[in-house]
Amino acid sequence: MASVGNVKTFAVAPNGDSAPDSITTANGTFFVEYGNNADSTGAGGSSTIIQYDKAGNIEHTYTIAGSVDGLKYNPYTGQIWALQNQDGNSTLSLIDPVSHKVTGPLSYANPSPTSGYDDVVFEGNKVFLSYTNPNGAGDPTLVELVNGDRPSGLLLTSTILADGATGFDTVTGKVEVVPQSDPDSLKMAPNGDLIFASGNDGTIIDVQNPGKSNQAVSFTNIKGVTAGNAGLDDVIKPSATAGTFYLTDTATNKVYSFHATGLNTNDYYASVGSLKAFGQVDPTTGVFTPLLTAANAGDMNFASPHGVVFVPDKNAPPQAHVDSIKAFGSTPNGVSGLDSIAIAGDYVFVEYGNNVDSTGAIPGTSTIIQYDKAGNFVHAYAIEGSVDGLKFNPDTGMVWALQNQDGRSSLSLIDPKTQKVTAHFDYANTSTTRGYDDVVFDGKNVFLSYTNPTGNGDPTIVKLLNGPDPKPGQLLQTTPVLLDGAMGYDTVTGKMELVPQTDPDSLKLAANGDLIFSSAADGSIIDIQNPGTAKQAIAFTPIQGIPAASVGNAGLDDVIKPGATSGTFLISDATDGRVLSVHVSGLDPNAYYASVASLGAFGQVDENTGAFTPLVSASDAPGFTFGSPHGVAFVPDKNAAPSPQIGAIKTFQAPIDGSSQPDSIATADGSTFVEYGNGADSTGAGGSSTIVQYDKAGKIEYSYTLSGSVDGLKLNPVTGELWALQNQDGNPTLTLIDPKTHTISAPLSYANSSASRGYDDVVFEGNKVFLSYTNPVNPGDPTLVELVQGDHPAGLLTTKTVLSFGATGLDTVTGQIETVPQTDPDSLKMAPNGDLLLTSGNDGTIIDIHKAGTAQQSVSFTNVAGVTSGNAGLDDVIKPGATSGTFTLTDTATNKVYSFHATGLNTSDYYASVGSLKAFGQVDPTTGAFTPLLSADNAPGFNFSSPHGVSFVADPAPASPDKGGNHDLMASLTGQASIFGHAIASFATAPGEGGGSHVIADAHVQNPVLAIPHSHG
Repeated sequence: MASVGNVKTFAVAPNGDSAPDSITTANGTFFVEYGNNADSTGAGGSSTIIQYDKAGNIEHTYTIAGSVDGLKYNPYTGQIWALQNQDGNSTLSLIDPVSHKVTGPLSYANPSPTSGYDDVVFEGNKVFLSYTNPNGAGDPTLVELVNGDRPSGLLLTSTILADGATGFDTVTGKVEVVPQSDPDSLKMAPNGDLIFASGNDGTIIDVQNPGKSNQAVSFTNIKGVTAGNAGLDDVIKPSATAGTFYLTDTATNKVYSFHATGLNTNDYYASVGSLKAFGQVDPTTGVFTPLLTAANAGDMNFASPHGVVFVPDKNAPPQAHVDSIKAFGSTPNGVSGLDSIAIAGDYVFVEYGNNVDSTGAIPGTSTIIQYDKAGNFVHAYAIEGSVDGLKFNPDTGMVWALQNQDGRSSLSLIDPKTQKVTAHFDYANTSTTRGYDDVVFDGKNVFLSYTNPTGNGDPTIVKLLNGPDPKPGQLLQTTPVLLDGAMGYDTVTGKMELVPQTDPDSLKLAANGDLIFSSAADGSIIDIQNPGTAKQAIAFTPIQGIPAASVGNAGLDDVIKPGATSGTFLISDATDGRVLSVHVSGLDPNAYYASVASLGAFGQVDENTGAFTPLVSASDAPGFTFGSPHGVAFVPDKNAAPSPQIGAIKTFQAPIDGSSQPDSIATADGSTFVEYGNGADSTGAGGSSTIVQYDKAGKIEYSYTLSGSVDGLKLNPVTGELWALQNQDGNPTLTLIDPKTHTISAPLSYANSSASRGYDDVVFEGNKVFLSYTNPVNPGDPTLVELVQGDHPAGLLTTKTVLSFGATGLDTVTGQIETVPQTDPDSLKMAPNGDLLLTSGNDGTIIDIHKAGTAQQSVSFTNVAGVTSGNAGLDDVIKPGATSGTFTLTDTATNKVYSFHATGLNTSDYYASVGSLKAFGQVDPTTGAFTPLLSADNAPGFNFSSPHGVSFVADPAPASPDKGGNHDLMASLTGQASIFGHAIASFATAPGEGGGSHVIADAHVQNPVLAIPHSHG
């Protein structure tokens, strides 16, 4: 249930203005329309548009003739559209919020004295308008502007929706006439649907694919209102579970703001005047739940809610949105028991069990239908017995059909190209009560789920010893991988517990090679890392919310971790007997997506809480009697934003001398250098640091002892020397190390030595050297400097200022020029494009300096969301030069150095160590949102808690693309990128022990790899 925070007055009508109604927001600025009781047919009066900053201060005032009702920002052109005279003699004015110039008014080609345009929505260069006061069936209520989003001359429209149209009533489940006596507000849902309100009717109308041949309409009548006088106005579907609503109240002449959490992204949030409330509308029932009324708005006299905008929280988690639901293919006659689905290159295979006995005791055949990707019938196969597991092996090109999952199991192979079926294979350990339900291929490894365990020690997952290409006549031999009675990490409780495995069922492969295994009756999702190896580790997530009557009969089936943030799920529904094609955006790569029959839904499962959020159910799949979801396959969108995933976490050898507090790290030429601070004083008052040189296998090659506290550590690729910056907080010096001869220079001193300031980190650009300069006090104090001596320093070191405390820059989140937070200059890295990435640690701010030290220098910055300013603990930040590679990361608290391979990286994002969040993760520069990749939560056994230094080695560029027909598609399907959740084994050696050669693959990197940035999808 949504929870509303304190209600605040954002703005009050200026003197002489009244009746605030429409509201829109653009780049942190808000625009509010005050109608001033101007005549809505243009007979007289004028409206006032106030431009406010994000604090509610007036920036500019515009006077527009007539009654303005619709007010909307066009993000594509940067203009504010002001629709005048909604009830007759309509015109349109355009406002430039930067220059404050107003153009127009523009007139319509079809002027009417009694009808007009009330609200507007933009979709690319398309413009949709609501059209008021229809007189009967056939009159337009929703139109598209033919002139598009850069209009001139007379405005022409074409009808999208007419009075008298029919649509799906989401409450009754019937197709009925859509109430449209009072067309009013128009908004766009996150999935692109138009949300259209018929005000007096109290009806919310959802128009999918507006203006296209596949346009579809559904509607929800709000319960508890009086039809004909409902007073429904703006309606929103929020894009996140938390954010701030800004709401106008026409009666009190105020604009309110309030933060809300626990929002349901499938529900509507609406202003309803007759109820004198703003609240939540359940589209399946029409029930209205008030969130803001006079009763909980304090002394604000809340009475007449109208316009609404929603600003999602910067760090709100991604929310999946179902964009479309349609039937895939046609169901053949005479088949039943729809279940498994497999994508095989250019084909989709669907299995119908026909209710055949699953133990093979009673003869019968299952039907396998081969479709093309468009859902056209290609071929039908009759397979003996009950087929449940159905999977395509991209390496051999064969579809595996597992027969009789509960006894007398066998296997048949199907060739999709020749449409031939092999003679079935029998198992060496055949049983009349147990069998094989599903299969997964991981290179030469083949894993099978094994059903109906009878007690502790029975195998539940096995490995097929015959491999992926068994020979005709062979008996299939297996060896156990997972046993009933195994212990695993419960991701919900955070404890090691008995893994529920009473009903082994579906088996899928995650991008990092983990097996995603479901125990159907238990409603438990099991994740096996490094299956079948000595490093095998197990985590499991019990799905929450299973009805009490269904405990022990949860009906969990296929579970997927998607390989992209958007794509199409193919879902089999045994109730309806059809395969649904469901396109979804906003997918969370941390979450599972699962079919749960007891909940009658396919939905998202949070791996940390087990919470289930329905995405497809009978209530939101109009026309489908959706009720028993089973098999699932996923096809990622080609242009979907990448989803990072990390592989197994490994550790470097610990220093033999017991050195502690690893911090800075540098990797180059196959060697990795790690600085251990040993608690030395950062102002040079005492102590020494240790620099450990590791080989590419993670074994110690050499150790260096340097006086003072070393923090900055960087290899100069031009000279081959390792620069060690000493005493970052006072009395700084610099020592140079030759990693080949192991010689150490005498410390070099700075000409401007200070007892309270020093140099923390260093970056090389050709022969130029840049240094971060700590502890600024006064505006103008340098925070980033260039070393005058360049990369061959000698004598006293002198510097010149590149960036100063108090400088301004572009805030990438707000879009405003503001003072750059720089109370704590710290880490310094170079981005692939040559920009310098400077962090202000305590502020949690990432600062990007373009063309540093030149006349063209420019500065932008990103505040990491979710941290406490003044104690953020931000350290190293990297922009990777490739979408995959290996990170090496120090954890000062645990005295360990970790390495892990990552894929699906976004080269437009930052990757950062954030101490206060106890995590290393991804930062979106457009929102500041932080997504953890490695934390204590997903590194059990590592006690991960204080991430600091980071280095990145990009994977070598791939070879030329595989020309083989189906390999690329299947690589995208089976290479699903997801962040591994919890079962990660530790291989670290304790301080003082030898061995521990667990580290990155070799890679030769001297200069950054140039990457082509791309925007977020």
